[in-house]
Amino acid sequence: MASFSKIQQIFEWCFHPDENNEKHTQWAHPLFSFFFGIGSTVIPLVKLIDFLERKFPKLKEDFPEWATGKLPVAMIFYLAMMILARVKYFGPMALYDFLWACNISLLTLLIGLKKKSHLLISSSMILIAIDQVKKTLSLIYSIF
Repeated sequence: MASFSKIQQIFEWCFHPDENNEKHTQWAHPLFSFFFGIGSTVIPLVKLIDFLERKFPKLKEDFPEWATGKLPVAMIFYLAMMILARVKYFGPMALYDFLWACNISLLTLLIGLKKKSHLLISSSMILIAIDQVKKTLSLIYSIF
């Protein structure tokens, strides 16, 4: 029974939201949440797209050469600067902000550029577009 209690404590530490808990001001929980969140969204997405591209090989055709040159390097630089600046300013709490879809889409965009995957790049753009459409519709509804 003691092992179940320990498992329950670990589970609560990992997944129980408590905004007043000191675990959010230290590095362990934000790092765990960051890597768990990235891993549980990006890895299944990449696996699904790999499956679809194997099943439908035409999805991999005609990838533009300009997208494999300096663009991935610029995106890596941008993502690194954004992470470093936010972590320096907000501390460990900034890692929670990187679990928003728009930030995860930057990572999927980089992976899509590296893998030369139209589908993966498109999925990252859809993540951003859905949020923007939702905000635009909310603004329109608030006017009328």
